Amino acid sequence: MWNMTHTVCGCLACLVLACGLADPTHAQDPVGLDTGPAKPLQLNEQRVEAYQLELLDLAWQAAVAYPINPHIKNRARAEEQVVLGAVAIGKPQLAWDRADRVVNWRRGACYAEIAHYLLENDQTEHVEYFLQEAIRHSKDRLQGWRHDRVKARVAQARILLGQTEQADSLIAEEDLAGEGERLSTEASLARGDEEYDRILKLCDELVASEGYEAILGALSAYADLYDRYYTDAGRRAQLREKMNAAWQPIPAIRRFELLARLTESAIAHKDQDNARSLAEEADELRHGYAWGLDYDLRLRSDMSRLFAELGEEKRAKALLEEALPIFEAGHEKLENFYRGGALRPIAEGYARLGDTERAHQVYARVVELGAVNPNLRPRISDINATCVSMARHGVRPSAELLDRIRGIVDGLGEQ
Repeated sequence: MWNMTHTVCGCLACLVLACGLADPTHAQDPVGLDTGPAKPLQLNEQRVEAYQLELLDLAWQAAVAYPINPHIKNRARAEEQVVLGAVAIGKPQLAWDRADRVVNWRRGACYAEIAHYLLENDQTEHVEYFLQEAIRHSKDRLQGWRHDRVKARVAQARILLGQTEQADSLIAEEDLAGEGERLSTEASLARGDEEYDRILKLCDELVASEGYEAILGALSAYADLYDRYYTDAGRRAQLREKMNAAWQPIPAIRRFELLARLTESAIAHKDQDNARSLAEEADELRHGYAWGLDYDLRLRSDMSRLFAELGEEKRAKALLEEALPIFEAGHEKLENFYRGGALRPIAEGYARLGDTERAHQVYARVVELGAVNPNLRPRISDINATCVSMARHGVRPSAELLDRIRGIVDGLGEQ
């Protein structure tokens, strides 16, 4: 009896051990995880309006209306949007509470963003906990690139913490996108001639690889060097020359985004002349292509933001006013599940200009546009994104609009 009992116990112990090793959430990570730092008791948060919290709660209710099978990817993406919205309004504790319930590898991505928020707000005490949780919960058995993307984001945090060796161990040699992200972070911290030359050389090598993701990473790092060494006009000119050469195979939308970043750098350095020149270059690029309606409206909103930051409020508002009749004339050519998403950037643009009344009107239209499709996925996607957007941009819904949003969200659970 003694032998049989101990044999059974031994077999059970082996089974438990085998299951633990097979579980990717408990498997030892190549970078070496230990038991890690203690779990925080509470994260410091900013005060926000009650309606912002309710909007995020409604966005979460919409997200979890997705049945996990077959919608696990859509559900996780929608859940992640709520986490990012909570981070954006300074509610990391709320973000953490929601991140714990994200259903796939995006859970790890959410922890990484919370870590970056803490770093940006000088709350470094608990950063290590979230970085380790990010690695632990981002594994995907079928597509390892997802884990790589989270590890690259963790590597960026490690660099910001001064932990360069740990950052290097997180990025695989073949992960050129991760290498670009690492270089971009290093560029944002660079000091002196040697650092500039080293990072510039590595960026040039990424461009020479001719890989799409590698070139995008190099362009981002060039932009960070541009900002970091902004006061050196010679280096700014050198970097612009390199960017112009590198971005030739890159889609125009990515070039526009890069020009917007450079404009923001010039504004931050109070160089109005250069900022205005860069903004005009971005706007000229916008005019130079026949964009689809959704991209057209998004770029109008982006240009409105840049012109507003340059103090050209009339021009900024005119771009938004022009966008509305353009949308009305062309939105029927879009599939109905794209229409709300196409108009949403215009609502956000009004919110950024402080015209909350106009923003509210456009958001109300976006809500209705997103509710017409009978299929579950587009209706969840639209109301989830709109609620997060309103919370992030500080647009309080009227009682009528809030009731309408609640009704839409409640109706999602009826399918």
